[in-house]
Amino acid sequence: MFKWLVQELRVGSPLIAIVSPLEYRLGASGLGIHTLFRILNRYGLVDLFFKDRLRGLRTGKPLSDFHLIIFTLSFELDYPNAIEILLKSGLPPFRMERPFQTVIAGGIAPSANPAPIAPFFDAIVIGEAEATLPEMMERFVPLNPEATIDQWEELDFLYIPDRKENAIRAFEMDTDRFESYSAFLDPSVVFGNSFLIEIMRGCPHKCRFCLLSYVSLPPRYRDLFGFIDTLRKLPHGVSLGLVASAVSDHPQLLEFLRSVPKNIGYVTVSSLRADRLTYELLEEFHSHGMRTLTIAPEAGTERLRNAINKPISDNVILDVVKMAAEIGFPRLKLYFMIGLPGETEEDVIGINVLVDKIRAVFDGGISVTVSGFVPKPHTPFRFVEFTPVRELKRRTRLLKLKDVEFHIDAGRQTELQAVFSRGDEELADAILLSAREKIPPRNALKRLRYDIRKYLSDVDYLKNAPFNRINMGVGNRFLEVEFNKFRRGFPTAPCRVGSCLSCEVCRKLFQKVPQA
Repeated sequence: MFKWLVQELRVGSPLIAIVSPLEYRLGASGLGIHTLFRILNRYGLVDLFFKDRLRGLRTGKPLSDFHLIIFTLSFELDYPNAIEILLKSGLPPFRMERPFQTVIAGGIAPSANPAPIAPFFDAIVIGEAEATLPEMMERFVPLNPEATIDQWEELDFLYIPDRKENAIRAFEMDTDRFESYSAFLDPSVVFGNSFLIEIMRGCPHKCRFCLLSYVSLPPRYRDLFGFIDTLRKLPHGVSLGLVASAVSDHPQLLEFLRSVPKNIGYVTVSSLRADRLTYELLEEFHSHGMRTLTIAPEAGTERLRNAINKPISDNVILDVVKMAAEIGFPRLKLYFMIGLPGETEEDVIGINVLVDKIRAVFDGGISVTVSGFVPKPHTPFRFVEFTPVRELKRRTRLLKLKDVEFHIDAGRQTELQAVFSRGDEELADAILLSAREKIPPRNALKRLRYDIRKYLSDVDYLKNAPFNRINMGVGNRFLEVEFNKFRRGFPTAPCRVGSCLSCEVCRKLFQKVPQA
C-alpha cells in the first residue's frame, strides 16, 4: 500500500512537477525523487511524473498545468526519454517555444555536461539540490519564464543557455541539513518496501575513472543516530536501505547497525569497498538480513588497480570473501571494467585469475558483471580516447569465467554513453529525433550523419569541449597531477577534509594552509 512519509503535503501555488525519465517502477525507487520532493514541498504543490505516468501521482493533472517542471537526470542515455515526455505532454521541446512553463534539469549527468540538452531547458542546475533549489524558489516567477531567468541569471550555479554558460557547482557542507531520505513507501516499485537514507555525500577515495568521486567532493557524513527515532516509527517489517558511494567508510556504521530498531526487517546497501570491511561489520550486515555481498574490484590486476587509484590487493579481496563464506553469505556479486586506460591483455586475463581464486574459497553463487569503461568529464581521464567497440569485444573474448553467472555490458551502448557524456549542443538534434520517432539514439545519429569520433578520440575537441566551462570545484592542475600519477602507476591517499588543499575544493572552505 502506498504510504506518504512527509508530515504535511502542501497545496496551492505554484504547481511544481518533478519528472523522472524512467518508468515508475524504477524511477520511484531512486532516492533523488524523494529528496527533491522533500525540499520542494515547502514551496508549493509538488507532484511526480514518470515515463509511464504522464499525469501527476498526487493530482492527476497533466504536466502542461504545472508552472515549474524539474527533470532529474542521472544517466545520459535517458535524455531522449525526457524529451519524449515533453512531447507526449503537449509541451514544445525547445525552451523558446514555451511561454508559460519554466523547465529545468538537474542531476549528475547534466551537471557534468549540460551542453547536449541545453536547447531544451531554460536552465540547468549545477550541483546539489539542497544548495540550489531554495534560492531558486525564492526568485521563481510563475507563468513567466523570462522574468524567472532574469532573476536567476546572477546565480553562479546555474547554466543558462545563450545567457550564462559558465557555472560553478554548489554543494551543502552541513549534511545534517539534508532531507535525503524516503518521502513515501510503495511495495510495487523496486526497493519499494525500503526506507532509504543517504548516509554520506561524496567519496574520499578519488578513483580516477569515477565521475562521482570528483563532482561530489568533499566527503560528508551524516549523523546516523539522528535517524533512530524515525526508524522506530516506521511500519513493522520495512527494510532499511543505506545509500552512499562509499557506505563502509562511514565512521558510525558499525555502531549504527547495532542500534537499528527491531521493527526494521533487514538492511541493504548497493556495494561495499573491500578494504573497509571487517569481520564484525560483515557479521552485522548478515544479522540484518543481507545475503548478497557486492564488491567491485574494477580491474583484474593489482597493477591496474593502483593506476586507477583503487589500490586494493588480491589478498584483501580474498580475505573479505573468506570472511563472507565463514559468516554464511550465500551469494557474491563482483563488478569489473574493461577498456580502462593502460589496460593490457594481462589485466583482462587477470579477471579470470582473480575470479578463479575467489571461486576456490567461496562455495556460494557468484555473479560477475563486466562493463566497458566510459571516460567522463571532470576526472583525470576526461581527455582519454574511448576504447573502440571492436577492441572491447575482442577483450571480452579473453574472459573465460567458469562456474559463475556472467554479464557483459561493453558494446555500442557504452560507446553511446561516451558520446553524450562529452558531447556538445549538436547532439540535441539527435536527441529530439530519437524522442520524436522513438528510435534508438544511435539510429538517430546515423540518420543525421554525425561523425561521433570527435567525442570519442579527438583530443583537440575534448580540451575545448563545452564541459570545460563547468567548474565542479576540483582544479584542472589536480586532475593533471592525478593523470600523471596514473601513468606512473602511483595511487593517491583518500581525502583528509580540512587538512589537504590539493584538489582545491576545500580551499574555499578552509582558507588557511595546513602546517608542514
